[in-house]
Amino acid sequence: MSTTSTPSMSPLGSPLGSTKQSPFRIFFGCCERDPKGAVHKAWGIALVFMAVLFVVSCFVVVSIETSVDGGSNALSFAALWTGLVQIIMAVLGTFVLKRFPTSFSVGFFLGLVVVVAQQNLIMCATFLDIDAVNSDGTSHLFSMLCLTLSFIHFVFALVLGHFRHHILLAPVDVKPSGNRERGEREPGRAYDDDQPYYAHDGEGIDDDGPMRQV
Repeated sequence: MSTTSTPSMSPLGSPLGSTKQSPFRIFFGCCERDPKGAVHKAWGIALVFMAVLFVVSCFVVVSIETSVDGGSNALSFAALWTGLVQIIMAVLGTFVLKRFPTSFSVGFFLGLVVVVAQQNLIMCATFLDIDAVNSDGTSHLFSMLCLTLSFIHFVFALVLGHFRHHILLAPVDVKPSGNRERGEREPGRAYDDDQPYYAHDGEGIDDDGPMRQV
């Protein structure tokens, strides 16, 4: 009889498949140790850039209004509104993350972050090439800040969406009343042992024969 040997399969598999990891897995893996802290740190970075963008937006409005040809009221309103939106979102986001992180509020805030990120991206394209009207360079700086903050908001949205379950409020435990903790009966409330008890078939009969009084 001839015996044929089958080649042994390596349990390790391909070295390329074992070492290849998704960029998102690597990014989120750095935050797994402290997911709640990662969310708050990302939001802190966004707050700094939002404050800077608000200050720069004020300078852009002043620069446009004091230009030689009178400037554009539409551009002034767009810059001012962009700065005000950052302040509103900063206050609202801090309140949601610190005081009221429920499932609805976190989902609402997550959608607001994505919408504002898209708005900042549009403002970047709008103010990128208006240095002919505003020659002091503040519009270009405002455009670059909008682009940077848009990227920060998108990254923060990814972090918040991935670790949202770690910041949600836990359900409040219902504590028993003081009378129940001390074993006392509450007036006006029916208890199980107050109800009449009826013996079922064969229940309450001793081995000797007579029935116990229940």
